[in-house]
Amino acid sequence: MEKKRTPYGGSRLFILSLSAFIFFLLLSITSASAQESRLHQIIQKKEIRVGTSGDYPPFSYLNPQTNQYEGMDITLAHKLGGLLEAKVTFVRFKWPELNADLIADKFDIAMGGIGRNVARGKIFAYSNSYMTFGTCPLVRKGDEGKYPDFAAIDKPGVKVILNQGGINDRYFTPLLKQATILRHNKNEEIALKVKDGAADVWITDNVEALYYAQKFPELVAVNPQKTFTVGTKGYMIRQGDQIFLNWLNLWLEQMFIQGEVQKLEQQWLGTIMR
Repeated sequence: MEKKRTPYGGSRLFILSLSAFIFFLLLSITSASAQESRLHQIIQKKEIRVGTSGDYPPFSYLNPQTNQYEGMDITLAHKLGGLLEAKVTFVRFKWPELNADLIADKFDIAMGGIGRNVARGKIFAYSNSYMTFGTCPLVRKGDEGKYPDFAAIDKPGVKVILNQGGINDRYFTPLLKQATILRHNKNEEIALKVKDGAADVWITDNVEALYYAQKFPELVAVNPQKTFTVGTKGYMIRQGDQIFLNWLNLWLEQMFIQGEVQKLEQQWLGTIMR
């Protein structure tokens, strides 16, 4: 008896064999893709390279006295490495070079108070947000009543200092029509300019303002919960590695569930940023 043919002229056995071949081919491709994930490379090498600026407390600060990195994201980077059973190697970047350094594969992940934005999100992948933040004034204690809002800051004779070339410089410079704008290119020194009277107001992240208000009793963050702008912070990796991104988000979720993020916020800021 003649074998029944499929509409395409092949036997059912051939079609089944072809289907099995395609299945195993896809399985092998999937396995190969998984092996190419940065997550598996880190586990295999037992090292994770963390890009960080070292100039943005309380997230990332290179202490010149100890030559060691410290801060909220530095602690979380060590916890990340511990869970991966991988050595943490910090690679310092300068903010204008962050994008180019990550593209050039100088580190596996960027950590250190990095703001998430849609423009950079076209090029890189962000983790889920771990903090909502905004901008507020940092002033000398006793002056908080002078600068309750932006209109009170933007007046003749008020010296406003900004981090030169930073996002707040680009955002607020066009908005400040009457105040005197000062700029300083070492972010970690700006709070001292306000403290010593060289500037009246520093418009910066409320997280940074709260940190310096804790560090220097002479300074105070004005309305840190009622910010001029609103954004979110996260970690940044190269696009196209969903395996690594999924695991990173799972780890970050666990850090919240275990209260690790909240403990660090309380430690460095004296409050929980929720």
